[in-house]
Amino acid sequence: MKKFLIVCLMLLLGASSSMALEGIASAPDTLIGYTSASFVITYANADTGMWKSVLFVGKTGAAATRLDSIQGTHTNPDTIAKAAGTFENGTTYYYYLELTDSSATTHTTIRVPASANNYMTFTTDDFTQNLTITTGYSTASVIHDSVGYYVAPLDSIVLQYGTVSGTYTVADTITSVTHPDAFALTGLMEGGTYYGRVIAYLADSSITDSSSEYSWTCTDLQYEVEVLRTNLDSLILKVDTVNADLAVDSLILQWGAGLRGITAVADTITTVTEPDTFIITGLVEGGVYKYRLLAFLPDSSAIETTAVATYTRDHNSFVEGFYDATVKLPDNARFWDWEFTKSADYYGTGRIPITTPWIRVHAAIDGEDDAATYDSIEVFIWSWDFGDSTVIDTLITVDADTTTITPLSFRLYPGEFTDTSAQIYPVLGWETFYSVSATMTDSSTASFNDSTLGTRSVFLIIEEISDR
Repeated sequence: MKKFLIVCLMLLLGASSSMALEGIASAPDTLIGYTSASFVITYANADTGMWKSVLFVGKTGAAATRLDSIQGTHTNPDTIAKAAGTFENGTTYYYYLELTDSSATTHTTIRVPASANNYMTFTTDDFTQNLTITTGYSTASVIHDSVGYYVAPLDSIVLQYGTVSGTYTVADTITSVTHPDAFALTGLMEGGTYYGRVIAYLADSSITDSSSEYSWTCTDLQYEVEVLRTNLDSLILKVDTVNADLAVDSLILQWGAGLRGITAVADTITTVTEPDTFIITGLVEGGVYKYRLLAFLPDSSAIETTAVATYTRDHNSFVEGFYDATVKLPDNARFWDWEFTKSADYYGTGRIPITTPWIRVHAAIDGEDDAATYDSIEVFIWSWDFGDSTVIDTLITVDADTTTITPLSFRLYPGEFTDTSAQIYPVLGWETFYSVSATMTDSSTASFNDSTLGTRSVFLIIEEISDR
């Protein structure tokens, strides 16, 4: 506690031995609280009595303004008492007094202290809060203690916290405060960092004290997912945590195909042994899959969510020997690889000059199928002559989303037929150019650019044959 300065000032009124106005202002230790203070004024040698005593207080001398006064009947000593809530705890204030006597002729006013540049000061008691924080994977206990609980009992304490420093929301309030007390938080983000403070209200609810900002970080479960092995259409994943003493209630593996990614729950493990394995089956050739792991604590409040990983199954055997850029195609063959990710995707070879009597076209498609019935890929072969085009045949039909196409052979002169399908073509001239195009069609006009569930690929090999 800090004492008020005891200031004495005398002002002589007139000549001779008559007693003049004198004021003494003091504030003993017992008269200062967290937000209250009492100002004791003693009048000495006031031979004409007292008329008015005015108190000026401020956080700085220049800011001191009239706070209270005694007018009329005075006692000696007098007290100006300001109730709890008037001041801020732990704050220094500046004050002075103006004392006026009750002379019948001319009032005399003095300032205590006399100089206009001097002030008396007092400092309210500082309410100090102590916080201890313990954390779990999704929980935190904010233990609140303080100095001076029994001197200044608390009406309530309020916890505020958030995930951004300096930005809080009210989380909990304790209205029957014990010594110490604790806030129990649940449902927090596993591995998340939080910032907060506690606001304490004194028993008269007239003053608050805010603690400094504190922070804590919940424990990170740190689960890891790795590919243990692959087997044709299956993917076997191993899952484990770096926390050997961790008690996990259940594990869920989420996975999905293509660009949309996580769209399904593959499997759930309710008896966790660490390490554990998940097996994803039914993966199609050329399919792109994304997966992640969710780990739940026994109270189901904390979730560890791993980063999304990607796995791609090898393309179908049609592509072997051609898809690898390091493998050289025969001189008479060309290779195209087209990837489809949404409706209305379109690819084409461009017009190719006809330089040989025959060509053989190999076309195949693989990858993840679309959920919609009509979001499918068509592949055509065309003949060209001075800008006019004619569809010669459909290499891949509209409903063949995940089909491996049998290679077809086409002749460039009338009357020939395909080698493998035994389809006889009408007598047509293919003119001077040919081309192959692939497009994804959609039955709904409103979803021209909608995303498909999966990613599909079309592979095309064209052989130019001069002699059969």
